[in-house]
Amino acid sequence: MLDTMSNDRSCVAQLDALFAGIRVPALPGTAAQFLQLADNPENGPAEFAQLLEADQRLARLVLRFVNSPYFSLAREITSVRQAVTLVGIRTINHFVLTHAVRKVVPAIECARFDHKQFWQDALRRALFAQALGKQLEVENAELLFAGALLQDVAVPFLTAFVGDRYTVLFEHRQDGVVRLSDLEQEVFGWNHAMAGSRIARRWSLPIELLRLVEGHTSTADGPDDDPNRMVVALSAWLPAVIDQAWVDFAQFDPVCQATWGVNYWPLLEQVDLQFAALAPLLVLDTPDRSLLERYQEAAAVVW
Repeated sequence: MLDTMSNDRSCVAQLDALFAGIRVPALPGTAAQFLQLADNPENGPAEFAQLLEADQRLARLVLRFVNSPYFSLAREITSVRQAVTLVGIRTINHFVLTHAVRKVVPAIECARFDHKQFWQDALRRALFAQALGKQLEVENAELLFAGALLQDVAVPFLTAFVGDRYTVLFEHRQDGVVRLSDLEQEVFGWNHAMAGSRIARRWSLPIELLRLVEGHTSTADGPDDDPNRMVVALSAWLPAVIDQAWVDFAQFDPVCQATWGVNYWPLLEQVDLQFAALAPLLVLDTPDRSLLERYQEAAAVVW
């Protein structure tokens, strides 16, 4: 039996009190400045390149990114300014954010939580949300990558600082049959989406991004007044690497195809290719089963 508490305002107050005692490391200086620049549309490639050139380690990593199979460019790019101009500020911003967050999120390894699988899921969801947003031509689609990437960012912090009372919830997920957010709500009266928005606020991320992180546990039944939130919520229904079955496939498939009108399996294949290209740069292993394979397995069961 789970040790539950009443779900009222006091639970939210306890979440605030909890995070008052949690040290959330600041994003690396260059990454934080990069995000601030990106928040001002008047800044162009020159301003971003100048900032990157002042951080030679990050500049080298960005050049490796631009010259990676992710882009498959015809010639090698050797200038940071040329890289920013060629692939775009938003794309570089996504990469810088991913690299920065990976550096500051606790690298927890325990029997109930796998840090590497956590980042495999995060990157897959980010790439899928970005691809789906582009296909749907939603406004502010550039936020989708970051919103999906950060949707579960609170989980490693909660694993590290709350301890067994939190990590025991992983055992009650029943291989994904029960949502972690539902278990959190039952036990604590808050969930990791609410906690994640507090972390994003500590990092001074845009308010629109905070809303995507906090709203990702809501249903993704179809377009509403905030299609960006719905896209990020839908990315949360992708199968977790740790789970054997794609439990949410029976919901995911009709929302994509019937409600959104999206033939999504090519997007899954695209995400698999992009993940394979990015994984070496982020020191990530490729999951044993691709998203396209997970789709084929789930479709064979349902159909």
